[in-house]
Amino acid sequence: MKSSLPSPTKADKRRFQALQDLGCICCRKRRQRHAGWAEIHHILSGGKRVSHQHTLPLCEWHHRGTLHNGMKAAFIKPIAGPSLANGSKPFVAAFGTEMELLAEVNKLIGEVA
Repeated sequence: MKSSLPSPTKADKRRFQALQDLGCICCRKRRQRHAGWAEIHHILSGGKRVSHQHTLPLCEWHHRGTLHNGMKAAFIKPIAGPSLANGSKPFVAAFGTEMELLAEVNKLIGEVA
């Protein structure tokens, strides 16, 4: 997705690093510490990214619905829960809305929403 947002500022980059250090918020909620790299998911409104500060850390499964090392979705879904890429309704039912997750993430990284 091509972004209509300006390039990230130093503060945005610090946030991105804090999100990556935190790891996937969904895995954290399921008490599964995801050891992989957290991807930065931008929250959308009207199909457009809101801002670099409206971002969540999601693993590849919860973000894009993809897996590595030959793992199958049928194996991971019962453990990790639904992927945002495979449907927002099941994702929200399992983890909360993106704005609820944002508030939780901001609290965890010590920011004010």
